[in-house]
Amino acid sequence: MSVSFSTGSLYHMGLHRIFQIAARAGFRDLELMMRSYDDNAYADTYDSIYLKKLQKEFGLKITSLHTPIDFESDAAEYYPVVKKLAKELKVKHIIFHIPRNKDVQAEYKSWFKKIYLEEMSDQPIPFITENMGKKSIVNGAEEFNKFPGFCFDTAHELRDFDGKTLGTILQIKNIQQFHLSNYDAHCHMDILQNKKFFEEIIKAHPKANRCIELSPRAFPDPTDEAKIVKKLTETRIFLESL
Repeated sequence: MSVSFSTGSLYHMGLHRIFQIAARAGFRDLELMMRSYDDNAYADTYDSIYLKKLQKEFGLKITSLHTPIDFESDAAEYYPVVKKLAKELKVKHIIFHIPRNKDVQAEYKSWFKKIYLEEMSDQPIPFITENMGKKSIVNGAEEFNKFPGFCFDTAHELRDFDGKTLGTILQIKNIQQFHLSNYDAHCHMDILQNKKFFEEIIKAHPKANRCIELSPRAFPDPTDEAKIVKKLTETRIFLESL
């Protein structure tokens, strides 16, 4: 199965360079991590014309969108913008986070319960929710199975539940996509350091989309493009082989 690459893995770089690296590493599909309005160069991740040019230049296809981190602060404002971009790029689905138990997320929790649970399942481009670890308002396979679709982030779960993670994955029935990365003192670390775990979860959900979502700290030198390409190529080949 084809493996996609999240542009958020190299958020310290500009989009043009990220697309170039992804193409050199042999990817064909990308998940676009939209940037928040106060981030550097955020406009590039909202410009469908520019994004289509990048797709054509590097022979890549954006197959999914990840809402910006600030989506949790102002979902009502971002919601129509995200839907518009998804339609223009013809993506398969949109990823967003389960709210966390924070007072500052009170409005987001209200939006989540009203808009997502009541409206999302009827959208032409589905929104699928992502686990955020023990601080989420819901956790566990029983709760996750209630959603129309699910994106399981392995690092978030390994960080907070570790030994229970594989058991949870085996019980979830609606995983449409994995955000694949390891947890090693930090989230979104090197997948190849925990091969057995990833072999097991892919075996359990072989049809789920496989998206590599790393952190720049997963690379020994996040400024060395050749070494980044080498590591990503090795990781992609491993995941495609499963």
